Amino acid sequence: MKKNILIVLSGVLFFACDRVEDPVQKKDGAFDEDLCAEQTFDPNTNTKRNVLIEDFTGHTCTGCPGAAYIVEQMEQTYGEQVIGIAMHAGFFAEPYPAGTIKFETDFRSEYGSALHNDFGPINSYPKGMINRSDTVLNNGSRLFGKDEFENAFLRFKDQAPAANLQIKHTYDDNDRTLCVSVETEALQQLSGEFNVVIAIIEDSIVDWQKNGTAGSGSPNYSPGDVQNYVHNHVLRNNVNGMYGERIISGNLSASEKIVSNYTSTLDANWNDEHLNIVAYLMNWSTKEVIQVVKVHM
Repeated sequence: MKKNILIVLSGVLFFACDRVEDPVQKKDGAFDEDLCAEQTFDPNTNTKRNVLIEDFTGHTCTGCPGAAYIVEQMEQTYGEQVIGIAMHAGFFAEPYPAGTIKFETDFRSEYGSALHNDFGPINSYPKGMINRSDTVLNNGSRLFGKDEFENAFLRFKDQAPAANLQIKHTYDDNDRTLCVSVETEALQQLSGEFNVVIAIIEDSIVDWQKNGTAGSGSPNYSPGDVQNYVHNHVLRNNVNGMYGERIISGNLSASEKIVSNYTSTLDANWNDEHLNIVAYLMNWSTKEVIQVVKVHM
């Protein structure tokens, strides 16, 4: 059976702008023209700035289900403007030895652990980043406690977006080939260096999780070791590397567009029925996420 697949052509410009021939980091999913077709995009009518919440978590962290619960409540309240990624990393994400039965699954990912180290040290959990901004708290920190997530989100909620993104994809479940295309459109002039990042996240993973008491853990589960906890937004991989690919170096004028294309083979252990593709545009200098979108595979 065939499913929709995202296809991205890296560095193809619809209009004149400063393109980058050599990205900051070699992408993992170089575009395969034999497997993937070019995509065309309809006009993007989005008028909202979406917000990326990156939640550093772990299955033995008793407070982490409380953070996941807050993100899910925000998704219900604000809809597609809230996009969560759960990055299992650090001490609480370490799996127990085989044969322990509980907490044996390793939810860590290469890029989630690397981002944890880059934006750390993290001395208490749960902690999260909101658009990777370091200006909201006025203390230079990008890390927020779970009870600060919503107020930080509200700082961005009504801002006009500086750019829009669209994703198209195709997926062949016979060989698990994913083709992804992302259109980046400047809504105002973008000056500097900007990267586009493509992440794969998985929902509905049922496994063990420690849950705290009221006010700490999730109210959806009893306190203690929960066998049938549902893990959502779990970062599986970044298709084009930890910080993605540099697509703008210099200026991109309002209404100009860039299409980026990638090909990737999905891990056989991931349930493709529960996978989502997240694309975000990041200012390389400030590390702030300018725009983010998500589509279900």
